[in-house]
Formats: sequence, C-alpha cells, structure tokens
Amino acid sequence: MKSRFSKPSADVAPESLKQFEENLRLVELQQRISATLKAQPNRTDCLMCGKSLAEAEQFIHRTVEYRRCTNCGHIQTTVQPPPGYPPQEERSFSHIYPQVSPSEYESRKNRIYRPKLEWILDCHDELKHSRDSLINARWLDLGCGGGYFLKALADVGAKRILGLEQDSRLVQMANEALGQKQVECYAGSLAQAVEDYEADIYTAFFVIEHVEKIHTFFSALGRCPSGTIFAFSVPTFGFTTLLESAFSDHFARQLDNVLHTQLYTDSSIRYGLQLAGYVPVAEWVFGQDALDFSRLLLLNLQHHYSTTMLQAASEDLARICDQLQAVLDQNHMADSRHVLAVKV
Repeated sequence: MKSRFSKPSADVAPESLKQFEENLRLVELQQRISATLKAQPNRTDCLMCGKSLAEAEQFIHRTVEYRRCTNCGHIQTTVQPPPGYPPQEERSFSHIYPQVSPSEYESRKNRIYRPKLEWILDCHDELKHSRDSLINARWLDLGCGGGYFLKALADVGAKRILGLEQDSRLVQMANEALGQKQVECYAGSLAQAVEDYEADIYTAFFVIEHVEKIHTFFSALGRCPSGTIFAFSVPTFGFTTLLESAFSDHFARQLDNVLHTQLYTDSSIRYGLQLAGYVPVAEWVFGQDALDFSRLLLLNLQHHYSTTMLQAASEDLARICDQLQAVLDQNHMADSRHVLAVKV
C-alpha cells in the first residue's frame, strides 16, 4: 500500500483560530448536550462488527463512557445515543461549513479539498487507471456538505459528478458554487445511497463516523462491481484524543461526545474494508494534533503570561508545528486517515 504522510498545518489555520476564539462557548455547548447521554440505555453490540461489547475495554472521556471492541477495535459510546442525537437545533455545522463569501469558498476549496483530489489522482497507478480516466469516471460524493470537493472536481474538468447531502442549506450552497444542480437533498441512509446511485468512485470525507449502523454501509459497498473505488477519510483515536481525555477545559475537536460518539482505529478501518471486499491501495496520514496541542497550551498560558510572552510562545509553537505533526503522522498517531480502496 502506498503511504503518504503529513500536510502543512497552515491549510487549516483559519479554522483552528476560530476554535481558539470560541473555546468557552464550544466547551459549554459540548458539556450541556453530552450530559443527556447518561440517561440512555447501553449498547449491546459493536457498531462495526456486531460482536457483543460485554468484554470490550472501557474508558471515560470527559465524563462519557466509551468501549473499544476487542474484536475489531472500533471505539463507541457505551450508551446508545437516542434517535436524532444531538437535537437538530444543536446539530450546528456552522463552525464546519459557515456562510462564506465567494473568495472564502475558493480558499477553503483550494486549501482543504483540492489536495484530497490531487492525492487521489496522483494514485492513478495504484488504482490501475490513468489520471484522465479517473477524471472522466462517475463520481458520487456522499455527505458532500457545501460541495467543495465537487467544485475541485469540476475545476479539473470532471463532468459526471453528483453529491448527496441532507442539509438543504448546504445543498443550496453547493449548487450555487457549482453553477448547476449537481447536489441532491437526500434523507436516506448511506447504505441506501450506494444502492440507489451507481458510481465508479464513491467518496465520503469525514462522513461515515456519523453513521450508527456502519456495517450496513460497508455491506452495501460490498455489492458494488469489482473495480469500484472508495475514497474516504475518518477521524481516528490518536494523540488529540489523548489530550482531550486528559484535559477537559478546551474544545474537543475530535471525540466531542456530540457529533462524534465513535472513532475509527486502523484495525476497525481494516475490518470494514474486509467486510466490503475492498483492498486498500493508498493511505494519507495527517492530522491537526499539533495544532490542538498548541491550542491547549495557549488557552491555559493566556491566564499566566503577558501579551508579549503569549505572542512569543504562539510564534514558537507555530514554527515547530509541522515538525511535531510529522512525528505523530509517521507513527500513525495522527487524528485522521484518508484511505483509497478498490473492490476486488
């Protein structure tokens, strides 16, 4: 399998700065919403493999109990979140997909989503395709959000592209950016989407961690024809999760007990792909762990340091951020994985 490591932290610096500035509000929001989980009944079986969780490893993360499946390694809350959790009025993706100007949209697309596309296209040999044949394939972006990845595809000349998204506001944003209706409002499950829409390449960037019955999605992928490509990214248990478990006064970006009530591991990724009959051909390992570490330090130092000392510390941390992240990435301790896999 072809492996790539790391990505410049400057690509997500604007988003990280917003988390720093809104830390107190975001922490209080997470605490208030996740407190409702304590009244829920326990799960019985693992979301990924369906095995009993009776013997699973247990740990506490910001007052919420989690279990790590001993069979597949998947991590999930001990309790079963209620239907519709978190409540729709609290399910705000505004910090992820805020209202943006055309120039801000282009910036986010180029910083975050164009590199994902270029990574896929650069792996054309591993996928046994030419770059042009990949561009001309049928693409379906599951949970496409504001259409950033689809716009990156359109920029390189891809024509047969379609996105599915539940949030009507994001559907409108995406279609306005694309200049035509290439995103549909879809309320069905991801498993049903794979059944309903044929594609040569399915993509799902930071989407499948929100799916409770994830084994049904991988089973649906398994019914696709041989040669079908699946490109996806998921949050993983790594250095950031350790920070969030050890310190509770900063915004939990990774395992937040709200939007994220499960995390993947390298072993649960392998299990899901094996269940679907897909072989991983490439991975890109990078994360924002070093940025989270810096944010944690600065949030606490601001109460003890002068403005000039805090600024100096911020600049020092920024200078070593990418080097620190590279160490975590190369040791597979990063907070996410991007994976390319092919149906055998």
